[in-house]
Amino acid sequence: MLQSVFEGKAAEIYSALPSEKSSDYDTVKQEVLKAYELVPEAYRQKFRSYKKFDSQTYVEFAREKEDLFDKWLTSKKTDNNFDNLRQLMLLEEFKTMCSFRLKNTFRRQNCWDNT
Repeated sequence: MLQSVFEGKAAEIYSALPSEKSSDYDTVKQEVLKAYELVPEAYRQKFRSYKKFDSQTYVEFAREKEDLFDKWLTSKKTDNNFDNLRQLMLLEEFKTMCSFRLKNTFRRQNCWDNT
């Protein structure tokens, strides 16, 4: 039934699964969701731009902000390592201080990833 509604990337993921896995809903769901995971830059932007809603308590806001931060760190593969986190935060700070032209030069030369 799922196969008939999948399109694009989801259809590709489904068709690549072995037949025994494609009949297991939980496996199919996990694989499709994994394929649509956001890239690190999207997680970073969501974390940085997330604001408290009027309907949220501060505890709910803090929990959601923490979850977005964790997703960003996981996507950047910091492995809960202080040095990796430190490098990530310093690089982000450096990027905010660079001119647009310098950022593009660094990206073209692969001095840092596009996140």
